[in-house]
Amino acid sequence: MSPYRGQRLFRTAPWVLVAVSVSEALFLVGACYTYLSGGWSLTSVVLTAMAVLGAGGVAEALVRRIVLEEDALYVTDLLARRRYARHDIVRVEAAKGCPVALQLADGRWAKLPDLGRNVANSIRAWLRAAP
Repeated sequence: MSPYRGQRLFRTAPWVLVAVSVSEALFLVGACYTYLSGGWSLTSVVLTAMAVLGAGGVAEALVRRIVLEEDALYVTDLLARRRYARHDIVRVEAAKGCPVALQLADGRWAKLPDLGRNVANSIRAWLRAAP
């Protein structure tokens, strides 16, 4: 078979980055406004906590990616990097509203992170083009 010539690097979709960043900005503005208008209250504490969690979400969206190398598929998240050897992947499942999942040779399923786009067909083409 011919070598895979398609896209090899998949990152978080731009619309997801915008949505996460806008919600983070709203949490920050809300936390600042409630603190400056009345000091620490339950609302300002909750909004501050959500702003901290939102910062983690923005960082995760920026770091998350799927890379198709010649011999393996790599998934990078904020706290981990996983590797799935090409010969260990039996099939790729994708359903509307569900993350893409890989069935591995030992029967386990591995869910890929949701990047805001469907990468299943690219992974299938990459598997078919195996040397």
